[in-house]
Amino acid sequence: MTTGVIRSGAYLTHDEGHYKGLSPLDEVFVTNALRPALTGYARVVSSPEPGLVIVDAGRRDLPYDLDLPFLHGVGESLAGPFTPIKGHVEKLNDQHAFVRIDGDNPQVGSVLSFGISHPCTTFDKWSYLPIVNKSGTVVDLVQTYF
Repeated sequence: MTTGVIRSGAYLTHDEGHYKGLSPLDEVFVTNALRPALTGYARVVSSPEPGLVIVDAGRRDLPYDLDLPFLHGVGESLAGPFTPIKGHVEKLNDQHAFVRIDGDNPQVGSVLSFGISHPCTTFDKWSYLPIVNKSGTVVDLVQTYF
């Protein structure tokens, strides 16, 4: 007897990048569209020049195999609130992302939030995923099996 194993994560977490553009579900559920269940967070650790910040998350932390993470917002802490910010992830190295900012750089110590494209590879990076409530408190962990 053969046993099959499905290792995809997009069905569980919703891809708000590449696959969102391919999914017919957002057209069907316009008022109640699918919402992503994964968000990446990283703290600004350096602001070396106008229009560039470096954050403390990289290839070891964020999925990048299909598209780079994309910038959503900036806040003072994980608890938010997050204000929309324009910019994009320019490149990733192992432990840092280089983020180009359109406008004034966020201050060192600020938290940036990122959308994830192709979240399946999140599950091979993280054995446990934290469940965070609206106040930014970790309230549970989900074990992943990849």
